[in-house]
Amino acid sequence: MTQYTINDSICPPTEHEVLKSIVQKHIHTLPRYWMSKPIANHTASAFEEALDFVMSFKGGTIENNQGKVKVILDSGCGTGKSSFVLGKLYPDCLILGIDQSLARLSRNKSYQPARNTSSINSVDTESNNQFEKHTSAEGNVLLIRAELTDFWKCCISSRLWQNHVHVHKHFLLYPNPYPKKARLKNRFYAHPAFPLLLMTIMMDESENTGSESEGGALIVRSNWEGYLKEFATAVGIWDELGCGFDNWKKFLVSVCAGNTVENEILDWHPENYLSYNSDSSKLAILGPNRLSQHSEPWTNFEAKYLECGEPIYEITFSKGG
Repeated sequence: MTQYTINDSICPPTEHEVLKSIVQKHIHTLPRYWMSKPIANHTASAFEEALDFVMSFKGGTIENNQGKVKVILDSGCGTGKSSFVLGKLYPDCLILGIDQSLARLSRNKSYQPARNTSSINSVDTESNNQFEKHTSAEGNVLLIRAELTDFWKCCISSRLWQNHVHVHKHFLLYPNPYPKKARLKNRFYAHPAFPLLLMTIMMDESENTGSESEGGALIVRSNWEGYLKEFATAVGIWDELGCGFDNWKKFLVSVCAGNTVENEILDWHPENYLSYNSDSSKLAILGPNRLSQHSEPWTNFEAKYLECGEPIYEITFSKGG
C-alpha cells in the first residue's frame, strides 16, 4: 500500500535560524511583495462577488455582536467538498471556498460557471471577465475561482470587508507541503504571502465598539506533523516582532504621511509601530494534535489518508478578544 505520510526521516526539519531569516525577510519586505504585481482581474471580480454575497446577509441571524457577518474562509478548497462540510458544521456562518483551479472546482457536480454581471467596485467589466461560483442548498456556501494570495490582499485592503466581515475561522486543509528542501519557500509559512494569511484573522483587533471583540482562528491540517510544527515556529517569529493588522495599518499611515525617508518606504519594521496593547495581537497556538482515525473526512486527501490508516494532524492559531 502506498505510504503518503511525510516524517522527519524523509524530510529533515528546517534549521531554526534559516526559517527565522526567511520569515523575518518576508515580514520586512511585505510592502515590496504587496506592490510587486497587480491583482488578477478574475480574482478582483471574484472578491467583489464574495462581498456582494456577504452583504446580502447583513441584518440577518449570522452577524456577531458587532453587527459583522461571520465568514469562514476555506482557502485551497479544491473540489469544494470541505466547503460544503463546513457549511453544515457552521450553519451560522457564510463559507467562502476559494481555489485557483477551474479543473478542481469543476469536479464538483453541483458547481456551475457563472458570469459576473455586477460588482461593488468594478475593476474590469469586459464581457469575457468571468469567474465561477456555486452556492449550497443551505445557501451559506459560495465557491469562487481566485488566486489565494490576491484574494487575501483584497480582504486586507477593503474597507468594506473590514467594516462588515468577521473572519470567524480560516481553514488551510492539506496544503501542498513541498517536502523538498529546495521548495521550502513555496510552503505557506515560508512564502512572501505568509503575513497576509495571518492578517486575514486579525482585522477586528483595533476595534473600539464598546462590546467584546471576537477573535478569529487559522486552522491548518496536514499529514506531515513536521510541517505544522514549522508553521507554529513561523507564527512565533511573527509574534516576536510584534506584527499584526493594526501595526500594518500604522505603517501604511506613516508612509502616506511621508514620515519615512525614501529608502525605508518599502520596508516594514513592526517594532517601530508597537502600541501599548501589542501583546493582544499575539496568536495562541493549540497543537499540532493527531485527529481520530474515525473522523469523517473533510477532503479527498483526508479520505485517502484515513483509508490507509495514516495519521492526520491539526493545529489552531487563535486570535483572542
